[in-house]
Amino acid sequence: VKRDWEKEAIYYKSFISSNYGTASVLKNLVKGTHEYATREMDVKKKELEHNLSLLKWVFSDSDSIPLFKDVPDESNYKPLVIAETHTAGVKVVNSLLIGYFYTVTPARTADLKLNFPIDTATIKPRNLPLIKGLSIAATDQTYFILFYSESKVDGKTPVTLAKITRLAGLEWSVVFPVELTPVELKFTTATGELSIKTTSPGGDSKMVVIDKSGKRIQ
Repeated sequence: VKRDWEKEAIYYKSFISSNYGTASVLKNLVKGTHEYATREMDVKKKELEHNLSLLKWVFSDSDSIPLFKDVPDESNYKPLVIAETHTAGVKVVNSLLIGYFYTVTPARTADLKLNFPIDTATIKPRNLPLIKGLSIAATDQTYFILFYSESKVDGKTPVTLAKITRLAGLEWSVVFPVELTPVELKFTTATGELSIKTTSPGGDSKMVVIDKSGKRIQ
């Protein structure tokens, strides 16, 4: 498009004459093709932006569950865990908060979804900025979701822990305090136990072990 057509056409005079007739015809063809390509690129960019925006949500019936943390204040869903295969958080139901869990598929639909009870004494709407989440997909059939509050109660960290399976749905949801801050979950297949690594600001660490029934054993 930016070529000097009058100057450069003399080097391709025979080619231009046999294929396009004149340099002006070729120039107009290039200009028209460029304008068409620009319009098509704008269309494709809009399609791409639209498709990328759809990737930020899980669609379930009439609900749209956000897969991003900075949700609008009026949103009923507050994500605390966003992973490749699942998402979890809290949502508002009749002015109360409950936990939610959705699997995430490439089509952004949920083939497994459920609600679970949480520690409503510490997980309140006004405390949500202090609530954090951890998760682990122990297998493609079993998930553990952990919510905890950065605001301590009697010097301890309040925790909500839920075990979710494709076969049974919500197997259990338990609430208990831990001495330090949860930072990582590990699952032992042989025993079905979940280990919660907790640490202090000073770097001390302690493992909290939960058996397959949801009981703390360490």
